Amino acid sequence: MGMAASQARFLGLTARKTNVEYEGQQINQQRTTLSNQSANYYNQLLGMSVPVPPSVEDYTKTVYTFTDGALSNCITSLIAQGDGNYLISYTRSYQDDNSIVSTPSHVVTRLTETPINRELYEQFLTGTNGGCYTTAIQNYDAAHFAHTLTHMLVAGDYTTSDGNKLTVFPFGMDKNYTNSRWWTTTASSGSNGNKVLMDKISAQLVGTPEQQEIVDLLYEFLKDVSGGTVDATKPILDGAERGNNVPQARKDYLKNRVTKLINSFGNEADIYYIGGTKLRSLGKIEEAERDENGLITKYTGNDAYLSTLSAAQLNELENEENEYITMLTQKFGGGAWMVRYIQNTTSGAWEPYFYKVNDLENAIYKDTTSGSLSYIEAYKIGTSRTTNEIKGTTAKLEQDTSGRYINITLNPGTEDEVTYALTTETITDQDAYNDAMNQYEYDKTTYDKAIEDINNKIEITQLEDKNLELRLKQLDTEQDAISTEMDAVQRVIEKNVESTFKIFG
Repeated sequence: MGMAASQARFLGLTARKTNVEYEGQQINQQRTTLSNQSANYYNQLLGMSVPVPPSVEDYTKTVYTFTDGALSNCITSLIAQGDGNYLISYTRSYQDDNSIVSTPSHVVTRLTETPINRELYEQFLTGTNGGCYTTAIQNYDAAHFAHTLTHMLVAGDYTTSDGNKLTVFPFGMDKNYTNSRWWTTTASSGSNGNKVLMDKISAQLVGTPEQQEIVDLLYEFLKDVSGGTVDATKPILDGAERGNNVPQARKDYLKNRVTKLINSFGNEADIYYIGGTKLRSLGKIEEAERDENGLITKYTGNDAYLSTLSAAQLNELENEENEYITMLTQKFGGGAWMVRYIQNTTSGAWEPYFYKVNDLENAIYKDTTSGSLSYIEAYKIGTSRTTNEIKGTTAKLEQDTSGRYINITLNPGTEDEVTYALTTETITDQDAYNDAMNQYEYDKTTYDKAIEDINNKIEITQLEDKNLELRLKQLDTEQDAISTEMDAVQRVIEKNVESTFKIFG
C-alpha cells in the first residue's frame, strides 16, 4: 500500500470512528430520556388511588318510628338538652285520599271549529248591509249597532243573560210602524238588506256563545237608545234617540265589545275529544242558562254526566271544579285546564280526568286522523303519600337495658304530653348505595383503563430502549473493528516512513 493511500485510508477510518462515537452519544442520550419517561410512568402508578367498593354499613342507619292513629312518624334528629330531655325533629306521613295523581291517558283528537261561516259573514260586511256596519264601528251610534246585531239573529223571542226577554223583528218597521226597513228585498226608506243571507248567518249562530253575546249586546244598545227602558215589542226609533246622549265611557265599552265579537267570527278554535267525549274548560259550564246572580238554572248541553245533574248540583260542581283548579295550580303551576268525566264501571260514580291546555296545544297530532301521536299527561283524584316535617319538639326518651330507645314522650310536663312506643328499624338507603356502587364501578373501570394505558406506555418505552441497546452494542462492535483496522493502517504508515528514511539515509 502506498504512503498516500495508507494516509487516506487512515483519515477515512478516523471519520468513521468519530461518527460511531457521536451516534453512540446520541443513543445514550435517548436511553436517558426513555429512562426518565419510564420513571414518570411508574410514579404515576404509585400516585393512583385504588377504588374501594362501598360498604352497605355506610348506608345503613337505625331509625326510630312511632304511630299516632293513621299518622306514621319517623325521628330524623335527636339533640340532647341539659335537663335530660331531647330536642327532636321528625317526619309525619299519611295517606291522602284526595290528591291529584297521574293516570294513563288516551288518544286525544283535535278538531278545528269556527263559530260562524266566515265566507257568509264577509258577504255581510262587504255587501248591502256593509254601510250600516261601517257607520256603527266608525262613529258610535247605538241604533246602527243594534241594527247590525239584529241582522245576525233570526226572528223570535230571546232571553238575555240577566233573564230579560227580547223580541227581534225580522224585517222591522220605521218609527211610524208603517214601512218595513230591515232585511227587506225591495228598496224602501232606510237601509236595505239581504234576508236570505242574514238567515244563513243566523243559522250558523244558533246555540253558540256568540248568539248569546249578540242578544245581550242588542239588549244593552236598546237600553241606550231608549234611555234605560226597553220595550221589546217596539222597533228602534230614529232621530235624536240614536244614542247621542250616551256617556263616552259607555260608548267605548260597547264599541270594544262589538268589535271584539265581530273580529272573532271565523277565527278557528281547537276542540279536543277523547272517544266521543268533548273536553271542556274546567271550572265553567258554558252550555247553561243562568239567573241574574250568575247561578245555573238549566243545563242546555248534551254532556252525558252534566245532563244527569240538577241546577243545584251543577252550581255545586262549578265550585268543586274551581277547588280542583287550586289544587292543580299548587301542584303543577299556573295555566288553563280541561276536564272530562268518566263513569266508574264498578261504583257507578263519575270521576273527573284533567288535562293541561298547554299540553294539549303542544302535542303532535296526525294529519289524517287528527289523533295525538305524542303522549299527553292526564291526572285524576287519587291516593298519594303526603309527608310533613315537624321540627324542634321537646321530648323525653326511655331506654331499655341495652340502651335502645323504647318509648318517647312528646311535650313532657305540659297538658299536651303524650307517650308513644318506639319501633326500631334498620334502614338501608338502597338508592344511595346503588349510586355509590355505580360510581365505584365507573371509577374502577377508569382506574383499570389508566393502569392499562400506563403499562402499555412502559412496555413501548422498554422496547424502544431495548432496540437502542442493541444498536449501541452494534456500534461498540463496529468501533472495535475500526480501531483494529486503524492500528493496522498505522503500522503500515510507520513501516513506509521507516523505509523512506532508510533510502535517503
